[in-house]
Amino acid sequence: MAMPAPAAPSGRELAKDPICGMVVDKAAALKSGRTYYFCSVGCQRTLESPETES
Repeated sequence: MAMPAPAAPSGRELAKDPICGMVVDKAAALKSGRTYYFCSVGCQRTLESPETES
């Protein structure tokens, strides 16, 4: 079972990037298909096409 996202001191909801593990603000994060949150386009592309990343 997934753990709930930690709450930031400012009351913002946070999520963990599934590729690099960075904690990101859900409101500012990049999203892709099923609800994943990314810190960058690079991490998003790695999840979407892992075989093309080096």
